[in-house]
Amino acid sequence: MTAVMHHDLHLRNLDRLPVSIRRVASLAAAETRTLAQVIHARDLMETPTLARSQQMAFLAVFFPVLDPARIPRLEELSAKAKEDVSCADVALNAMFQLRKQGDIGLSLWPRVWPWVDFIHTHRQQLEDRIEFLPEQDFYASFSLFLGSYFDHPATYELISAAPGFWACVVKFWTFLTQFDTPDHMLAHLGGFLAESGVRSHPERLEEMIDAAGSISRFAGLVEDFIRTVVKHHTSDAWGLLDNIAHITGFIDDADQFPQDCSGDPMSVPLGRLGVALYTHSNCAEELVAAVLFLCDNHEERATVAIDRCLMLVRRMIIASPAKLWLSKLFKRGLLRAFFLIALRSDTRGGPLEHQVLYFLVLVLSPALVSFDAVAAYRDALEEVQDLLLGDKFKKRAPKLYETWQTFLTITEERCEALTFVAQKACDNQECGLIQESSCLKRCSGCLVFYYCSVQCQRRDWELGHQNACHTRDNLLLSKRAELTFKERSFIRALTHRRYLKERHFICAQKISILTQYDGAGHRPDVLFTLFDYSKPAPVTKVYPVHLDNSQASDRVWSDDESDDEEPHEPLHELLDTESDEWQDLVKRAKLGKGRYELHGIRISEGSKMRTWVVPLRTDGDKRFEGLLRLSRRGFTQAADLIREIDFLVKSTNDLVEIH
Repeated sequence: MTAVMHHDLHLRNLDRLPVSIRRVASLAAAETRTLAQVIHARDLMETPTLARSQQMAFLAVFFPVLDPARIPRLEELSAKAKEDVSCADVALNAMFQLRKQGDIGLSLWPRVWPWVDFIHTHRQQLEDRIEFLPEQDFYASFSLFLGSYFDHPATYELISAAPGFWACVVKFWTFLTQFDTPDHMLAHLGGFLAESGVRSHPERLEEMIDAAGSISRFAGLVEDFIRTVVKHHTSDAWGLLDNIAHITGFIDDADQFPQDCSGDPMSVPLGRLGVALYTHSNCAEELVAAVLFLCDNHEERATVAIDRCLMLVRRMIIASPAKLWLSKLFKRGLLRAFFLIALRSDTRGGPLEHQVLYFLVLVLSPALVSFDAVAAYRDALEEVQDLLLGDKFKKRAPKLYETWQTFLTITEERCEALTFVAQKACDNQECGLIQESSCLKRCSGCLVFYYCSVQCQRRDWELGHQNACHTRDNLLLSKRAELTFKERSFIRALTHRRYLKERHFICAQKISILTQYDGAGHRPDVLFTLFDYSKPAPVTKVYPVHLDNSQASDRVWSDDESDDEEPHEPLHELLDTESDEWQDLVKRAKLGKGRYELHGIRISEGSKMRTWVVPLRTDGDKRFEGLLRLSRRGFTQAADLIREIDFLVKSTNDLVEIH
């Protein structure tokens, strides 16, 4: 790298110094300098009586000390070479204090960077032979020095293009959390990231990841940055806005997120950095905390920063098993952030309204399907009651208010499902006795089936359980399914509450299916009712099931048959209908004749879907027999069928039903 020497770097600038200081400065700038002379010059530079222009004259002292030709080879580290390195270390730290904006950086950088790169690369190898200034202070001073040139494009372009520079930035980054007052450090690191150009120069991102050691460790540094910004927001409120804008913009650039996404941004998958970030659950929490603080700032820049934060959080929720940390987001204040956004003057009709609408309808509704998440949501809901008082919310954001009311209705049953009844049914196909779960014993093989006696367990073993005992890990809520007792109980309770609300519809659809099959070939062996919670609002579907899959039908009876909906998936795409586990369940349901019905629940687990089979157990077959009778009557008037179904449901309310 070559450049014309800036006029402030000529030795004639030493004439501005007092005679006594000039003599010391001249000795330090000479080819025959010693380490003691360079240190003496640095100390004199800090003389309080010197004017700023006189202090800047010391640039001409330290500039010749940083001659790249003096950088030694490690294998030839003589005493003179060691002194040259020590002199350069002192000169660098002194020069970092003499920050001067403008084109002087074009002359300084070709000398500063080779020495910084050398010390950065070989410090550990040289520390036992050369006494360097503290590493943390070195990188902090270097960052402040570089910050002087953010506003000088030609200099910054030269800096950012230097091979190894971004690895040096990462090294500085690792010290961020060790500063007691890191406001300036945050500002300069944020500036580096904002101007990193990783979208058009992906090799710079690769350099940073390599320097961090792995993409996961680099994501940890990003999380550290966000956490530090939030932690110190009270001392630098403006810095919070700038730094959050910088880091979220950097993440978008690193993952090549479209700058003008005309379609659904959720269709754009997370890049490497985004995927690594969602494994750091605290990252999303800190972004939510940042949104809470930014809500009081009504600048347009704050709106952009909030929008970016929420965009990243929602993409992380969708990409990951939300149950892992959605509850943490509620505890950190996600709902309160939504309400504060709704009360902003710029929300109505703007991007923030769209963000919150998207969260409520397409993100949280499908994601609220775990015990911990729903429990945290319920508690968070109680904590924001103060924001719901009066009609300010309704007036400021009427569309959000209407959607919020719908969301409350949808999630009400999920909060109710937090309370569940501990009852089980004996899984002996010839028994089925329903009683308190403590009165039954669980099979130690599959950890799913329960029996009221040893005799029932033996009999069920003979009836076929011996062939499927160890295949209960995929469809049924086994203890092996990596779900806690509360999670399994919650899923059963949620399934049961949805069933109670949908009984009339389910009966109507079963009659419709049985009627259409009657006299038209092979009737289904059983009917499978699925409650699909992967949609914005739960959808109930009824599938005909045949033990002989060659007779299976892809026809689905659903409570949501609007033309705008996507076609309902055939059953074999929702679960493994060829598995021994499923075949055994179908056989049990067929033998059960209404006392053992196949129900299921489909839930979102991040970017994947999971279908659990949650059988309905009853202590009688009255409703089942009633459905068979009604299916043979051939109703011509819908009103007559509805009336008969209502009578059937009410007349069989004495049935004990559990999931």
